Amino acid sequence: MPILGVILCGGQSSRMGSDKGLITSGGETWAQLTLDKLQGIPLRVVLSVRRSQCENYAALFFPDQMIVDDVASNIAGPLKGILTVHDRFPDMDLFVLACDLPKMERYVLEHLYTQYQNQHADVTLFLNNEQIEPLCAIYRAAGLARIKDDYLRQKLTRYSLHHVIEKLSKHLVPLNKDWQSCFQNFNSPDDLARPLT
Repeated sequence: MPILGVILCGGQSSRMGSDKGLITSGGETWAQLTLDKLQGIPLRVVLSVRRSQCENYAALFFPDQMIVDDVASNIAGPLKGILTVHDRFPDMDLFVLACDLPKMERYVLEHLYTQYQNQHADVTLFLNNEQIEPLCAIYRAAGLARIKDDYLRQKLTRYSLHHVIEKLSKHLVPLNKDWQSCFQNFNSPDDLARPLT
């Protein structure tokens, strides 16, 4: 099955006060840093964005790299971006990665990709201290098609990824303790005071 990288940039960033994908570290935006890491696997990669973000992202990325959220959908949160990309590429599995994990390392992504290749669960994701990491995960097309069907039949009552994943077969990959810093989330200006290295 072909696979597509998807960088989730469409969050509201309300606590940060500015678009997290456009924050820079070492002269590169977080969106670009994330793209570089996924392309290193290598994968074709697209960015999931809201329509209001298009102008700013168009100054940095090619139009065919951006997938704009389906405004007709009343789905909220990251699932909206994931299913919008799935609608555009229904036969492709999606390697989903949030843009606000700037400490992520390529070798962590490569390990997840290897685990995905070796089994057939609907979603392959890390288990980090008994908590799943749904924003660094590989979703198979068949599982996403069932979630989309549930939505269209009005059987999907909650849109959180944790709830959606409960409906899917899962391959949980234990996270090496040395890799936990890769999943540090940066949600507010105070978090930016923490060094990235």
